[in-house]
Formats: sequence, structure tokens, C-alpha cells
Amino acid sequence: TRKQLAIDTVLCNTFLECARVDGSEAALELAEAMLSQMREQDCDSYTYSAMMMLYGQTLGVRGGIRAIALLRMAQQGRKEGQTFLYNAAMSANLPHTPLAVLQLHGEMLDLGIEEDRRTVLCVREAEELVDQLVE
Repeated sequence: TRKQLAIDTVLCNTFLECARVDGSEAALELAEAMLSQMREQDCDSYTYSAMMMLYGQTLGVRGGIRAIALLRMAQQGRKEGQTFLYNAAMSANLPHTPLAVLQLHGEMLDLGIEEDRRTVLCVREAEELVDQLVE
């Protein structure tokens, strides 16, 4: 039923938040297993963004790459939550791949996706990291 689906989404999102706090590879593996059991229509932008953040936090550069791949999957057929999804992918790539953050920001602008405060903060941090690399 529709109510059951909402409960499944809430439980999944709650678990993902706990996994982010834990930050271990074991928590990531459990989160991936849970996400694989969820139907795509039951995953909301928070579900995907929490998973992207977990990837970045747990796996570093590899996690940032996986976050971008998950962003691509989450974007399909979805109009709402695009800023939220891009912000999560950018956050997953900080601080280890600031150039990926700037590339994602460029995509946002090209697609006409609105920026928010989180976007501005991610871009600012990425620009500072790139400036440090150039010095």
C-alpha cells in the first residue's frame, strides 16, 4: 500500500542517516544492500543524497566517483530535488576532488538548476582548495 511505501522510505532514510554517522565500510555495505532492495519509485532525493554522502565520507575519491554515478541514476525521470541531489554529489567530492565539484556546478548552471546556500558553500570550498593546489 501507499502508506507502507512511505514507511519503507522513512526507514531506509533513517538507516542511511545512521550509516553516515557510523561511517564504516560495514555500514556502507549494509546501506547498499538496503538500497538495492528498495524500488526506484520508493527512493526520494533524500535517499539518494544520503547514499552519495555516505559514499564520499567512507570511500574518499572512489566514493565521489560513485556518488556522481548515483546522481546520474537518480536524475532519470526526476524533476524535483535536483539542487539537493547536485549538492550531495558535490559534498561527496569535497575535499578530495574539488575539480569534480566545479564540474558539477557547471552542469547545474548549464541545466538551469537553481543554486542554494549549500551550493554556494560547496563551490566556494572547492575554489579555495583548487587555489591552494595551484599555489
